[in-house]
Amino acid sequence: MPLCVPRIVGPVSSWSATLLIEDALSGAKVDVREGGPAGRLVLSETAGGGRDRLPLLAGVSLTPGAQLFAFQHLGESSGWTQPSLAITVGSPPINYASLPPLWVRSRIFTCGRALWIQGAVPGAEVTVFDAGGPYGTGRAHEGVARLQFTQPLPASEVDISIRQQAPAGAPVPAGSPPVIIVPVKPLPVSGKGQLPSPIIGEPMPMGCDANVVIRNIVDGAEVTVVQVEDGIVEKSLFDLEALSFILQSRLNPDGGRLTVLQAVGDRCGVAESDATTVGFGPVQVPPVPIPHPPCGGSSFLHIDDLKPGADLSIDVGGTIYRAKAPTIGSSHSFELAPMAEDTPISVTQGTCGKVSGAGTTTVEGPTFVEPPRVADPLFKCARVVRLYSMTPGSLVRVIARGPSGERELAPFTWCPGSTIALEVSPYLVEGDDIYGEVVRCGGPPLRSIAPVRVDALPPPQPVWVVFAFATQWHVTVEALPGAFVRIFVRRDGIQEIGSGHVDPHSGQVPTTEPLREGESLYAVQYICGLESEPGPSFRVREGEKIFTLPAPKVRPVTSEPVGRDVTWLAGKLTCRVDGTYSFFAHCRNKAKKHVVDVDCQVDLALYMGLPFGTVVKVPLAADDDKDLNNKLYIQKGYLAENSKTRNDVYLPFRNPRYWHEVLEATVSFDWFLALTRFPEASADDPEDPDKDKKPPPASG
Repeated sequence: MPLCVPRIVGPVSSWSATLLIEDALSGAKVDVREGGPAGRLVLSETAGGGRDRLPLLAGVSLTPGAQLFAFQHLGESSGWTQPSLAITVGSPPINYASLPPLWVRSRIFTCGRALWIQGAVPGAEVTVFDAGGPYGTGRAHEGVARLQFTQPLPASEVDISIRQQAPAGAPVPAGSPPVIIVPVKPLPVSGKGQLPSPIIGEPMPMGCDANVVIRNIVDGAEVTVVQVEDGIVEKSLFDLEALSFILQSRLNPDGGRLTVLQAVGDRCGVAESDATTVGFGPVQVPPVPIPHPPCGGSSFLHIDDLKPGADLSIDVGGTIYRAKAPTIGSSHSFELAPMAEDTPISVTQGTCGKVSGAGTTTVEGPTFVEPPRVADPLFKCARVVRLYSMTPGSLVRVIARGPSGERELAPFTWCPGSTIALEVSPYLVEGDDIYGEVVRCGGPPLRSIAPVRVDALPPPQPVWVVFAFATQWHVTVEALPGAFVRIFVRRDGIQEIGSGHVDPHSGQVPTTEPLREGESLYAVQYICGLESEPGPSFRVREGEKIFTLPAPKVRPVTSEPVGRDVTWLAGKLTCRVDGTYSFFAHCRNKAKKHVVDVDCQVDLALYMGLPFGTVVKVPLAADDDKDLNNKLYIQKGYLAENSKTRNDVYLPFRNPRYWHEVLEATVSFDWFLALTRFPEASADDPEDPDKDKKPPPASG
């Protein structure tokens, strides 16, 4: 079986000393060359499998502007990276003054032993220190330095400094290495001085899993995971509140129990958390993978519904590739040989002896691809770029051009729709020109026709929360495009419940839990080392709106005695911000000689949005269960008193502006009746009570 082409994860620069390699099999020999398959060899290492950080050859530095090509061999070989998908080595900065400030993604707590630091030049050396000396030093791989300390941060609330600089042996930029100063905050502990209990999942673990999602961790704490039945103990430092714990030993395929706790160093005098224990079931058959159809000439295949760490078999027209799903995430793009139009594709995945069914697709014909368009405005220090005019199913990346040349800011990423927001590393630099590049059906990347220039940064203002609705997992804010926004709730003090970047198209910030109606939120934005003042408070509005029939509606039935009416007894429309709704109607028919089909209708009048309305049909039998005609209707599901509910989806409810109008809407209920009268009994009808009576005498 041939192998997939290894993927080099960017961005990288000439300061990089290692490369992050994905899609290599365990034990495979990975080679990376500059310029092409016959170019200079810069890396040759054996992969552990899946996702490996591999060092460059001793004494080798990457060449600015060179393209990197990868290859692997394990019994059989892969092809080399296609030129259209090769990443380019970025140039180092000329002057330290051009670098934006670093940004600490972690919350910095006393006694913490890990920090996630972003915004560095790929390959830069990053050091955390104070007047007493360094706590730790490490390289900023792909622009991110995830440092772990032997000596924890101070137990008191002080300031620490973080510096980035050129690594030893690299040309040194002009000026002084930039330094940021950040405060250390007290640990968020309970009144009894104890760390909170970890939360396991979602998703919940099951047998043979290669990772476990763990939440509610204090940044910088050490997390201990115990597989109870097998006695396997693993530990890791967390630099964020929620991460996937990559297991060295997969969970027992037969099922078992998992215990997780967190702790910090003794110097802070804080007790470790209570342990959280959950059971997990035996290994299950993995889901059927979903391959998305590539187009003719394409050399990449995107697959959804992957089981992390599963072994893949990718059959492209009879050529079967061996691959492994990444240990984190359920979607991935694999590089193969260019594929011909109409070629069938079949993908299966297996883990611990359980193999999925086959997901299938076919290589499509040529697709028209437009150059991507970069959304503006772009500001100095922004950390996200949005691209428009995308062809769904393309790979897209972000390129910056500045005084030191071109560099990749965001690696190739699969785009499912017509627009996508890409997080960039390290930052946008004032005066640089920003382009998007797209690859779909082979050939060279297609670049934006016109770049967008990065503007100077205006002062960050307090952030306004624009929309926040109960049950949703995000908040919509008004902030500077590219800023990082944190969401706080006033609940037993102040708690952070969400964070993320905003861009010119979307001000949505994800939260770690569903919003609760009535709670008070506020937001703060961070960009270029600056922090805004807290924005005004916003009370979370309803995520569900119920409209009820104010009073029963009654309609008399002509030719029936008084009181033999049709009544709409109860009606309720329930609208939800997730786009679902239900409309319930309960009706009654007291007429004895009529069956009724009732159309119950509800309409919402909105101030500006399109009106919404829906109908539910309620069939009503006559109020006489002895009548033979009525019995036929009863057999069809008619009842004299009946309820019906319509459950459906109306996508505009998901639009926050539309939903805001729904909450203020006025409602009207109306109904329409179709009555069917039973036929009159004839003289020959055996049920006619007068059939044996003599006719009256003729008049004189």
